[in-house]
Amino acid sequence: MPWALVALGGGYAGSLLLGADRLDGFAPVYAACLITVGELAYWSLGSTGDEPAGVLRRLLTVLALALASLVVGGLVLASGELSLGGGLVLETAGMAAAVGAMALVALLAGRRRG
Repeated sequence: MPWALVALGGGYAGSLLLGADRLDGFAPVYAACLITVGELAYWSLGSTGDEPAGVLRRLLTVLALALASLVVGGLVLASGELSLGGGLVLETAGMAAAVGAMALVALLAGRRRG
């Protein structure tokens, strides 16, 4: 299943590389849909004997995750359109934010496995 998700994401990235010279406004929507498809696909591999309350909680969690990715993606896309003038301090802050985001993702992934 991971390869199917990589193929979907790679196909979208390839279409962006071939024809886009500016930001794609639908990228956050596509990302939210890709996350939802991945979560539902992994959910389908699990047991079918879940309680109705557990199913509802998991469904709401998937929907909240999709909505959060849509909001964060929209904010990132909107911030890419801003023109703040730049500078070394702003670039350093951006690098620190990117490293912090990657560290947070790695931390959350490590907790989920453990």
